[in-house]
Amino acid sequence: MTSLPPAPPDTGRFYFRAVDDTLFVFDDVSETAHLLNAAAGRLFLSLSSTSVAPEHLAEQASAGPGWRDCLARWTDFGWIARDGSGRVRLRDRPVRD
Repeated sequence: MTSLPPAPPDTGRFYFRAVDDTLFVFDDVSETAHLLNAAAGRLFLSLSSTSVAPEHLAEQASAGPGWRDCLARWTDFGWIARDGSGRVRLRDRPVRD
């Protein structure tokens, strides 16, 4: 991956490894691993614990047309939260049912 952001998400929940054009994301809370393609990897690494407009995030990451699907899936995983304005941020822990 040539154009990844320089820093990982800052919650301590996630670990990652980039191999070629694939980002392996390890969720320490759910003890799961996920493979992300280059566009999804850039989008994931652009997230932080500070809320940001999803459109701005996608533009910053050059995420391509599937970014909304990525954010929806990551919401389902408990990886991200949305505030009342629709802005997204990375979660440090999942929502408890």
